[in-house]
Amino acid sequence: MGKNDCILLDNLLPQTDNVRDKGAIFESFALEQIMKDYDLSREELQNGIIDGKNDGGIDGIYIFLNGNLVTDINFLIPKNMYDLSIYIITSKHDSSFKQAPIDAMLGSLNEFLDLSKKNYDLSAEYNVEFLNQRSIFLKICQNILIYLDKFNINILYVSRGNTDEISSNIFARSELLRKSILSLFSNANVFFKFVGSSEILEFYRRKKSRKSNINFLTYLSEGDSYIFLVKLNEYYNFISDNGILKRYFFDSNVRAYMGDNRVNRDISETLKNKKDINFWNMNNGITILSDKVCIVGNNVQIENVQIVNGLQTSETIYNYFKSNENNEDSRSIMVKVLATNNKELKDNIIKSTNNQTSVEISALRATDKIQRDIEERLSSENLYYERRTNYYFNMGVDYKDIVTPLYLAYAYTSLILKLPYQAIKLKSRFMSDEKKYRIIFSDEINLDLWPILAKVFKKTDLFLEKNKITTNFSEKYLRSYRPVLSFLSLSKLFNNFNFNENDLLRLDLNDYNDELMFDLFNDINNLSCNWNSFNSFKNKKNINSICIKVSEKYNIPNIESIIDRNNPFQKEIPKYNLDEEFIDKVRKLLPQQQPWPVGTHSRIAKELGVFTPKVSQAIHELENRGEYYIQKGQKLYDKDGNEILS
Repeated sequence: MGKNDCILLDNLLPQTDNVRDKGAIFESFALEQIMKDYDLSREELQNGIIDGKNDGGIDGIYIFLNGNLVTDINFLIPKNMYDLSIYIITSKHDSSFKQAPIDAMLGSLNEFLDLSKKNYDLSAEYNVEFLNQRSIFLKICQNILIYLDKFNINILYVSRGNTDEISSNIFARSELLRKSILSLFSNANVFFKFVGSSEILEFYRRKKSRKSNINFLTYLSEGDSYIFLVKLNEYYNFISDNGILKRYFFDSNVRAYMGDNRVNRDISETLKNKKDINFWNMNNGITILSDKVCIVGNNVQIENVQIVNGLQTSETIYNYFKSNENNEDSRSIMVKVLATNNKELKDNIIKSTNNQTSVEISALRATDKIQRDIEERLSSENLYYERRTNYYFNMGVDYKDIVTPLYLAYAYTSLILKLPYQAIKLKSRFMSDEKKYRIIFSDEINLDLWPILAKVFKKTDLFLEKNKITTNFSEKYLRSYRPVLSFLSLSKLFNNFNFNENDLLRLDLNDYNDELMFDLFNDINNLSCNWNSFNSFKNKKNINSICIKVSEKYNIPNIESIIDRNNPFQKEIPKYNLDEEFIDKVRKLLPQQQPWPVGTHSRIAKELGVFTPKVSQAIHELENRGEYYIQKGQKLYDKDGNEILS
């Protein structure tokens, strides 16, 4: 059975003869299946991938706080009901489970989870993605570790092997790792799980159904509008699957749960302590939009569920039953369902119902006119615009035909703003910043521009997949190369680095082809061969150096418009009035020998109780005075810019 499952799994994966490519393809597919229940977008899945040089033997780390994926250190800390789950995943294309991957994780995980160490104290060198995830974990622990209601650490070793054929010494090694981590925390549950071909296929076969059923007590109806009374435990079963909240029910509003605010405390209090009063008498209920409703007996089948009002109530009910899993609460909740295929009506209802409570701006972007306009314009070009996370993906649309707001933002930042390095750094949180959001999604932009941007990026993706580098190919590689290759290719095609929107609107996409991209792709690889990682593509200086070389090689004019280009996303670094006393304090705290360790600026700032930019400004002043070499990363330079070789 295990052997056949391995064959079936291999048939699901794109075929390639390159060993490293096989590993990357398998890793991406496995992560997508394993994290399926959390309904993560492709960007969120990508955010958790740390595979590459200095990854500590780990391919993916996903941190969930109260069921929400944490992707950035500036996350909002909830006020109560702390449920922390961490997934640490290593993936190997091997046809069996081996000891080496477990040994690799043993050392790195003990460092990752050791709260006594700062990032700059770690004994081994780790990549940026590893350190970013660790910074998030440390912040969570510093703020709420002792208050956690649930703390689960899930370690998954994934391969194409058969979990029924794992040797006893491999099991023993996994148990050693599990107990080693368990010894670090008194309140954690640590699980080590082997995931083989059979298990991956099981994940794959669990398709999300667009049709959801719920039992009800009674109902009223008028036309396509329905009101149901539903038992609380039935509603909990409706909104959860294997104990995980069905976040795809909530579309763009999923991040809007307000935690321990007054309203949610009142709902929780009613659930816990007012069982003599029927819940629906104390609560406004739930509003669901759907495409179709079918009632059979005391069961209603709802197609394409979108819970547009009652998010706070739903999550509070979910948390209540999660902490009381044997609770057979017989009280009821009122559920209103409107069946309609009218998109504009749905959007108006979503916006009006969500404006009744405090909701982050980013949760309402999906209903913006510009977003609906882009969706309609792209649909005429056979592209599906997911203004609500995973809306089309859950309907079975091929992801290659799907465009997300963040994907378009990458394209606009690269090709219109001409900031490919900034595009790589862009994250979805920019949409909650009104000023940054309007830089890209402006009503003044010609709608015909959006499908062109999308198609240019899609054609670049196809080229990169066909002509990938034989080593280190991953989604990260695609995201890093796509902006700069697209920008350089268009610059060469238009013979101008300063091409504009009108040039793009006149673009014949047949001219944007593999032949155009091929030489530039090789130029990028030759010029970036000494870079340490794909994170180097986020560096403005690196991208500018490539642009200059390409300009010289192909005689493309207006390179100065790129070199001197203003970045509207960049925060202004504050200027401090530094006195000699403060500069001297910084001088005394600097290590005697350069290069200083990574994190030195932050460490000194913490010791002095000031912001890091103030310390950086003082160090820059000392460098300008000639007291220290100018340090960039771990390299040293004199005042004339000559590298000091150690």
